[in-house]
Amino acid sequence: MEIDKSYRVEKFDDWELQNIKEKSIIHSIVTDWRLSVLLLVIVIVVASVFGPILPPKYAGSWKPTTTTDEYLHRMQLILIGLPCALLLAIILNGIRTYIDLKSSVKRVANFHVTDVINLGFFKILIMNGWRLFSIRAKDDYFTSVQIGQIMVLKRTATYRLINYYLTDNKP
Repeated sequence: MEIDKSYRVEKFDDWELQNIKEKSIIHSIVTDWRLSVLLLVIVIVVASVFGPILPPKYAGSWKPTTTTDEYLHRMQLILIGLPCALLLAIILNGIRTYIDLKSSVKRVANFHVTDVINLGFFKILIMNGWRLFSIRAKDDYFTSVQIGQIMVLKRTATYRLINYYLTDNKP
């Protein structure tokens, strides 16, 4: 198996195209739209009611609300800001999926694993050319990855991971 220095471009297989369509957020919303809308409304309402009184993760100079007007102002901000942020994320994901489906190409490469850094619940693989790849404990190959193996990576045109697998370095 030949070791690559960069990705080579190939056409998508049918199952890969279907997999990208099914993983799209827009596909999930369209197929289960009632549940998606219900969950979205519940999250927005709960976040807007409890958000103004909860401190942020990094508080800094945060102060709890002291007046009703201040509470309502923060609640309005969350009611407007949260749906806008969610809508923006859905639109950007839709654009990325659209680019992947219209380009209909994948990037494939065989990289040599030169080092494995074990950090408990995940491992960082360092491959030739200082390419990094992380594997979580629940992923395939977590327990079997070793230095010297060859990792075959398949990515979309926007570098979204399609799949990967590890093989032993055999001539």
